[in-house]
Amino acid sequence: MRWVALRIKRGVFRLSALAGVVMFLLRGRKPKPGLAILCYHRMAENLPTGAPFDPFNVTPKQFSRQLDALQSMPGIKVVSAGEVAKWTGMAKAPEGSYLLVTFDDGYQNTLAAAHQLHARGMKGVFFLTTGYLGRPVFECNLYDQWCRQLPSADPRWYRPLTWEDCQTLLALGMDLQPHGHWHRLVGRLESGEMKEEIVASMAAIEGVLGCKSIAYAYAGGSSYLNHFNPTVEGLLSQIGFQFALSTDAGSNRLSELKANSYHLRRLPVHEQDEGLFFQAKVAGYCGPLPAIKAVAHRLRARFASLLSATATNARGVTKGGKSS
Repeated sequence: MRWVALRIKRGVFRLSALAGVVMFLLRGRKPKPGLAILCYHRMAENLPTGAPFDPFNVTPKQFSRQLDALQSMPGIKVVSAGEVAKWTGMAKAPEGSYLLVTFDDGYQNTLAAAHQLHARGMKGVFFLTTGYLGRPVFECNLYDQWCRQLPSADPRWYRPLTWEDCQTLLALGMDLQPHGHWHRLVGRLESGEMKEEIVASMAAIEGVLGCKSIAYAYAGGSSYLNHFNPTVEGLLSQIGFQFALSTDAGSNRLSELKANSYHLRRLPVHEQDEGLFFQAKVAGYCGPLPAIKAVAHRLRARFASLLSATATNARGVTKGGKSS
């Protein structure tokens, strides 16, 4: 069942991306003004096929082709976390078409991406789940657990970065920022645990790596599934973060960066994002993807709520005897 849902999801996303390509071509391949934020995760070769979970993977060769496509597009500037942080404090960012390249979780295989970005004079932002750095695997990730149990498992598919790897990323000019300590969905935590999850990640990055924490990427990242909420946003502001990234799909208007600084949208990047599909995405044309993801997540939240209510009612009937 999970495998079928994954195939349907990929098909829908592909059709959405095709709609974005059509608009990109109709507008003469001209980038939209605004800030597009790409969201990568894993960068591994020869992943096993038939997984029941989305690997969120782009191979190093595909990433190289994507960067080639990006560099062939005039008018788009790759920016750093520091530049975005500055703009979120302004009434309006400078006019232009901007791109922020981000990597979630902290996989060791993303070192290949850092080397490629450095060679081209570009920066990327690596959001680290600090509790897992140096461990054998991200136990919180179902795909990683599935990979690790395979007879032919290759640790390069799922191994987290080490602290030494993080020093390499810094030497390559990359930005390192918090993604939580144990990848917990902070919107669903009690206030004490919420603060602990955020502050522990921040303290590890600032204390061990000496990096200033200015940006936070929410684990899960969906506002519709309560992965974060206004309480979390207020806490981040109080602690001193200047912006935060969701996984709600879409690009960001420059005039709205300040108002939405703790709820910036991103565009997921998959292995099928090649050529025009990738160019349309970095140019800010994502078709109906934002609406599709919003509807899908709302339905998922509604379904989860109904299941929870059914389970609660069932427990009540069991405890009190037969209902009338």
